[in-house]
Amino acid sequence: MKSKKSNWASIMGPISLGAVMFSTYVGPGFASGTQTVSYFLTKGWVGVFVGLLVVGALALVLNLLLFQAFHVYQPHHFRECYDRIYRNKILNFVICNLKDIITILTVIVSVAAQISGAATIFENLFGLPNQVGRILFAVIILLLCLYGAKVLNATGSIMTIAILCVTVYIGIVAIPILWPNTMAFIDSRVSMQDNGFTTFGGWYAMIGFANMFISGQTACATTSRGILVDKKSVIIGSVTNILLCTFSTMVYTVIFAGVMPEVAKESIPTLYVLQQAIGASRSTQLIYAILAIAAMISTGVSLIFSMAARYEGLLGKVWKKSTVRTRKLVISVLFLFVCLYGSSFGILSLVKYGFGYLTKFGFPITSVPLLFFVPYQIWRDKKDGKINADGFYVDADLSAVYAARDKAEAK
Repeated sequence: MKSKKSNWASIMGPISLGAVMFSTYVGPGFASGTQTVSYFLTKGWVGVFVGLLVVGALALVLNLLLFQAFHVYQPHHFRECYDRIYRNKILNFVICNLKDIITILTVIVSVAAQISGAATIFENLFGLPNQVGRILFAVIILLLCLYGAKVLNATGSIMTIAILCVTVYIGIVAIPILWPNTMAFIDSRVSMQDNGFTTFGGWYAMIGFANMFISGQTACATTSRGILVDKKSVIIGSVTNILLCTFSTMVYTVIFAGVMPEVAKESIPTLYVLQQAIGASRSTQLIYAILAIAAMISTGVSLIFSMAARYEGLLGKVWKKSTVRTRKLVISVLFLFVCLYGSSFGILSLVKYGFGYLTKFGFPITSVPLLFFVPYQIWRDKKDGKINADGFYVDADLSAVYAARDKAEAK
């Protein structure tokens, strides 16, 4: 009986982690539809199926490599993992610091877009003033992210189920109605050039979207400890995330293709489809709004939590008499203030320009090197006898540091 429970836990733990990865992805861009339209439908007919499947395949490889690194090195946060991957001093300084900068900017843009998207929904459906909606959403994120990894994993699983349910519902209702228009869009062979992209530029933008599918890595580097314990857990967690990301996104590429090009100008394309294209009832719109906002909250909690976990140790070196919880609170508040300001630019601009530039420059810096250096470094560590029989990296110099940090986090 014990072995059955153990086997069940060994499956559900990685699935839960994959759900956290997915819940980070289904933030403002996915839940609102803005991201899907901007990255795929503006690239013409190839964005409906072909481009998305290519992105999913690449993201799966990257996810497997990241989770394998998390398994081997069991990091406390993503910077620890990157320090283990990039040992060369020059390479470490360049890539790890650029990764830090890009991650900070990505968190700010993403959470700002979540705040803006949620406030837009509040205003559209409930008449709540935009400024009030933005402040309310930021306060909710702050309160939730202070509870740590356990609540993050729990909310990630719940939000995943919720957003999947609403995605399936919208797909069942909208696809039969819009399918003829979607096929007409595909048959028209609308090209990337028709939307102002070169062939290379359009494909590069779509391929770079693989970064979005693995955007939960910053939070999962912390929460994966004790979950990714073998190759099986690495595969289950990775496949769970990528399947959820790819096929849930495909539901929306099919739907939005049926209302192109009008939908490209909408701040909340999904709400536009519900209101204008299929004439959904008020109750359906409200259910969508609740679940979309919940998904945005889940992503915001995940990202702000990851920043607090990453930088509280550095803050502690300066603020020596502070507690871990106090430092995480201060870091969370500072990030949310910046995100509140950023949210004033609006979700369309944040997704189109903010995510656009971050993907363009972030993909070759943060993702492409992983394809080479993760396999190489793990191979070197195995060769040097630094990986034990259970597949974990062993470093005597760091054991005391990690033990002290675990003790501090427990308090």
